[in-house]
Amino acid sequence: MPSDLSILLCISSLITGGAERQVQLVAGGLVAQGVDLHIAYLAGSPVPSCLQRPGITLHPLPARSNHDPGLAWALVRLVRGLAPDCVLTMLPQMDVLGGIAAKVCGRPHILFERSSGDCYPVGLKTWLRQAVGKRAAGVLANSEGGSAYWAPSRPHDPPRLVPNCMDITGIEQSPIPDVRDHGLPEDAKIVLSVGRLSPEKNPAVVVRAMPLVLARHPGAHLVLFGNGPQEGLIRGMVESAGLGANIHLMGFSGAVWGWMRRADVLVAPSHFEGAPNVVLEAIAARAPLAVSDIPAHREILDESSACFFTPTAASEVAAAIDGVLSDPNSARKRATNAEAKLLGRGIDEVAREWISQIRIVAGIGVS
Repeated sequence: MPSDLSILLCISSLITGGAERQVQLVAGGLVAQGVDLHIAYLAGSPVPSCLQRPGITLHPLPARSNHDPGLAWALVRLVRGLAPDCVLTMLPQMDVLGGIAAKVCGRPHILFERSSGDCYPVGLKTWLRQAVGKRAAGVLANSEGGSAYWAPSRPHDPPRLVPNCMDITGIEQSPIPDVRDHGLPEDAKIVLSVGRLSPEKNPAVVVRAMPLVLARHPGAHLVLFGNGPQEGLIRGMVESAGLGANIHLMGFSGAVWGWMRRADVLVAPSHFEGAPNVVLEAIAARAPLAVSDIPAHREILDESSACFFTPTAASEVAAAIDGVLSDPNSARKRATNAEAKLLGRGIDEVAREWISQIRIVAGIGVS
């Protein structure tokens, strides 16, 4: 398909986080619809195979550190040389540096907000990002929380919502693991939690809830996927509580979709989110949900599709898990109801929405 739209997407890395995963998913959809896609990222970041394909040009940026001043000049040279129709940025570092490079080179800058206001501490870096974002051609957001964060800064040009895409077919076809291969009994009740082991993702509250869950469901096993700064804390909590036989830290893995299909309940305990990728993936896997009662989860779920809990209350987490495990029929019904939330989130559909919104915001091919 001939291309009439060129995009330079700037992002710090190509793996590990939710934004990176979205790039991996939507890139193929953009290329399939004729976009000439260029991706700039920090040299040294591993490149997933899905981005090593015709139609995608990768531009590793040399940098001695995240604060290397040469990175800004490298971006200016890249933007000037490519002269893309627009520069699309994700995550704070590239929102600032990519936005400045676009401004210097006279190219439209579109900032794609991937989180919500709770993610950003008060400080110079946040102020600088807001200053760049105010002057961008436009802001796209993947959640109502992200949109609300930018709305006061752009009263005459509010952010536009573009949902996260989902590889629904890939999730539905992921092989279900044999839990015995991981040292769990075949009939284990799987309490699954997936996410970075960090304070905002709040994994510790699920560990604190497990003794209460085990009192009602001795066959329950908490399976935690993820790594991060709280890994030592979590391991210490598990050891001190003597729960090593029922809590399993699996580390980071790209193969969690099959576990979601096997899970008896997926627990999402975050204090805040932008668009909760793990929850959306669990919906596609038809996993019953127990989620923290935060705006990002309320944006896509209600009591007919999930069990909610206060993220600071281990007793409420345990009660929500118990509610799912004790009544699997109602849990399956809620999981079925949740599937309606995936409408319009297929890769091709979201790629078309990206293209449409980029054209409108950047004034490309719009009369």
